[in-house]
Amino acid sequence: DGDSLRSSYERINRILLAGLSALGIPASESHGPEPTPLPGELPCFAQPSEGELVVNGAKLVGSAQYRENGALLQHGSILIADDQPLIAVLLLSDSGALEPPPAATLRQSLGRDPSTEEVASHLFNAVRELEDSSASVLDESDTREYTERHLDSYRNELWTWRK
Repeated sequence: DGDSLRSSYERINRILLAGLSALGIPASESHGPEPTPLPGELPCFAQPSEGELVVNGAKLVGSAQYRENGALLQHGSILIADDQPLIAVLLLSDSGALEPPPAATLRQSLGRDPSTEEVASHLFNAVRELEDSSASVLDESDTREYTERHLDSYRNELWTWRK
């Protein structure tokens, strides 16, 4: 629909907050710096920006949006565990600024590692409750059928890089 980027971001945050709350995670929206820091050597979860989801001030959910020709792409990550300190090792940088502050994780908040299915279930329930009661998860056979139907497109570089 014609939602602004901010409005759609807030809608998605409401769904995420409801799903995380049902999972037992006390997340909230950050009132961090604006604008969003430019990409650099620090990992995405090093510092929350305005509106990102945090637990005790530490970033739990990383989100980004892209909109073009009436379509919206929302990309996000929720950390189960934090392996971001590996970035400094992989970059082989001597910069002392590369040691990021710890991010929030589901493991830390729950005291255990939730399964992907458990997290997805709570998030889909939130979508059903707040947005679309008919929303469903594709099962493995649906996913396989869809993939087989579209495999030639996905393998075609002209389709992949069509912009």
